[in-house]
Amino acid sequence: VWIASSSALSRMPREGGPVRTFGEKDGLPPGILLCLHEDRAGRIWVGTQSGGLAIFEDGAFRRAPTGFPVFPILVIAEDAQGRVWIGTDGGGIAMLEAGVWRIFTTEEGLASNSIHDLAFARDGALWAATYTGGLSRYADGHFTTHGAPQGLGRVQTLSLHADADGGMWAGTLGAGLFRVGTDGRVASFTSGQGLCDDVVYAILEDSAGFLWTSNNHGASRVRKQDLLDVAAGKRPAFACTPYGRSDG
Repeated sequence: VWIASSSALSRMPREGGPVRTFGEKDGLPPGILLCLHEDRAGRIWVGTQSGGLAIFEDGAFRRAPTGFPVFPILVIAEDAQGRVWIGTDGGGIAMLEAGVWRIFTTEEGLASNSIHDLAFARDGALWAATYTGGLSRYADGHFTTHGAPQGLGRVQTLSLHADADGGMWAGTLGAGLFRVGTDGRVASFTSGQGLCDDVVYAILEDSAGFLWTSNNHGASRVRKQDLLDVAAGKRPAFACTPYGRSDG
């Protein structure tokens, strides 16, 4: 288990034993650690607020190949081809393939250069949650935007979750939860329909068919099928279970 703090990274062995902590002297870039990602080869990628990117491999950290935008790195993801993608706060998206970075910004059709999250849909398309431009989808070499005209409005999207049905869920800062279906239709879910909080920092789907979200008051759980039924007009509202400090 890896745990990132403001300036250090700790590793806790699964089998127990001493915790090892890594800092700048061990090869980590300076600055607050913002995101972690384990790739299919078992390497750990670390992105920092100062725009640094390091890789833990063979027991040591090394810097990633240069050529990506030096902006805060908020998210790291990997596609089915093993290419690594990073989302930055101000520098757009960068993709590493065969040691060379390719940069995507608003000039290439990205809705915003501030990227809060990245996720790959069932069809392999890359989705990006942007600061104010809604959602960007990258497929077949170009971007399309799901924003105000598609029903998202000018919202700050914070988090993404790709479900097994091919839909993409997006959490926002104050506008609740959205789902974009495979047909491109957008469904919205807010506290007015039962959502526990209209701020959604993260989304996780469990094996029992529930969506878990984190918010300003803790976490909450809602049955995904109930949300889909509301979107289909089969019911007006849904039940949401909140969890806070009193729940452990």
